[in-house]
Order: sequence, then structure tokens, then C-alpha cells
Amino acid sequence: MDREAFALPDGNLFSAWDLRFGDWERRRQSRPSFVHLPDGSVKSGSVSYTTESASIRFCASNGPLTTGVTGQLSSGDERFYQVTVVAIEWKADHLCVTGTAVRNFDFSVPQ
Repeated sequence: MDREAFALPDGNLFSAWDLRFGDWERRRQSRPSFVHLPDGSVKSGSVSYTTESASIRFCASNGPLTTGVTGQLSSGDERFYQVTVVAIEWKADHLCVTGTAVRNFDFSVPQ
């Protein structure tokens, strides 16, 4: 059984295992970008990227985890996801976490 990590912004770290993703969605997006040049001028443009999201369920070590928090989850394939916790089920020795996982990748700057 592979062990991953779920880290919260406040520094709390949970062991995570049995990651199960479902209902994958993928879409291409873009957003404005700005570069501050050494001469003080600003160059504007856009950056495009792919957003991938899915529902997720995983087991985690016991600890101070609450619904609504967002943290970073590592996965066995060296991908990292921002996960927002939707529900928590307490078991005798661990937590069952349900949430939404999102990652952005494949960044490019149109010429």
C-alpha cells in the first residue's frame, strides 16, 4: 500500500493512502500575465494551461482535519493536487476523506 502525504497550509501533515479518483474533467484555460522588466516597464500577455479536476476519496491518518480546508496532496505518479475537503468519516484508527482534487499543468505563453 503506497503512502502519500496531505499537507495543510498551517503545517499539519497527514499520511494518505488508497487514493481513488473519479469523474475526471479536463479543460484548457488562460489568464492574464504580467512581467515587470528591469527598466520599470510592464509587459502584459496571457498564459494558457490545462486544468484537471476530479472527485477524490482517500484514507488519512487521524488528526485535526476539518471540512472546507484545502491542502496539497501528493500522488504515486509524482503529481500534486490541491484538494478541498468536502466530507470526513471517522474510523477507529484513520479518517476517510472525500473531496475535490484540482491540478494545473502544461503552461504555455502564446507568441
